[in-house]
Amino acid sequence: MAGVTTAARSSWGIIASSYAQNPVVGTNEIAYQDGPSGNFWINNIPTTEWRDMELYIHWGQQSTWSGEGYWAFGPTTTDNWGGYNYWGWSNGQSYGTNINSNQYVYPVSYSNYWSHMHLYCANAFDSTNTKAWWYEAGHSNGNQTSYATVQRGAGTYQSSNPMQQMYFYTPWGNGYYQYQGWVIIGRNPK
Repeated sequence: MAGVTTAARSSWGIIASSYAQNPVVGTNEIAYQDGPSGNFWINNIPTTEWRDMELYIHWGQQSTWSGEGYWAFGPTTTDNWGGYNYWGWSNGQSYGTNINSNQYVYPVSYSNYWSHMHLYCANAFDSTNTKAWWYEAGHSNGNQTSYATVQRGAGTYQSSNPMQQMYFYTPWGNGYYQYQGWVIIGRNPK
């Protein structure tokens, strides 16, 4: 039967039935919020449908300068181990580690200027003890162009509990609700 495909020989029955067994493409928005104020928690993240978590966030503060921000997973923030490196126009570069603590992001912008972070955490919603994560962040402070910065970091959240919360500390604790928001996307269906 040269030139005849397996599909033709089986009258599509085998291929058609295999579609039901294919995994669902892992992309689904599971939580979002527009307008959190100041320092804020993301709470009650659904943990039943997905294994991995992807986060996009814009955060800021209302003082006149850029400052240090921090984030953490929960419910136990002290289980987070990570390292970071940032590069800036005139503020040079720096690297470091944050062991068993909140994770550092520098800088977080003023007002409505661009200050964004993208984070991915594998096994976030499983009982796996090591939940590997990485993030990238960017910052621009309007006419203070010398403080444009990019940053990357990676680490592990060492807890067997599914990740149910995230905490964000904005510099001076005064992030304005009109310029802050986030969306979480579930990845890798269970």
